Amino acid sequence: MKVLDSSAIIHSDNDFTEGGFVTTNSVLSELISDTVKLVLEQALREGFISVRDPKKENVEKVKKAAKETGDLYSLSATDLDILALSLETNGVLWSDDYAAQNVAKKMGIKYKPTSKEGIKNELTWTKVCPSCNKKYGLEKAVCDVCGATLKKKAAQSRK
Repeated sequence: MKVLDSSAIIHSDNDFTEGGFVTTNSVLSELISDTVKLVLEQALREGFISVRDPKKENVEKVKKAAKETGDLYSLSATDLDILALSLETNGVLWSDDYAAQNVAKKMGIKYKPTSKEGIKNELTWTKVCPSCNKKYGLEKAVCDVCGATLKKKAAQSRK
């Protein structure tokens, strides 16, 4: 099973006729190019791509993992859906989204980049004050000590 996100559909030179692809309704709603829609509609009609939404409990598992890596605030609802569907189907996630790849790596989900090089290491993110170096969680925007705007920084990297 190959789980497609929007970037995999938009940037792929694949005509999808080999089959075995699945995507979510949220991915379909993101597509705006008429050319992409025509290719996708044909692949859907011919059964090369199917559409399926993930179970809510799998979305929650993905949210938990994304919170642990610090990627939760970087992922859209669509990203969460495709990660959850990949988890559910034991499928390979086709995506160029680095945050999605990072969470996939953490969860043991296989992924395949489509038009960019994929990530090499799993990252955990934090926010740091550029003035006083105090560390914060990702939900924070401004330093409590000096009022500077916080910067997102990799806190840990694992292969």
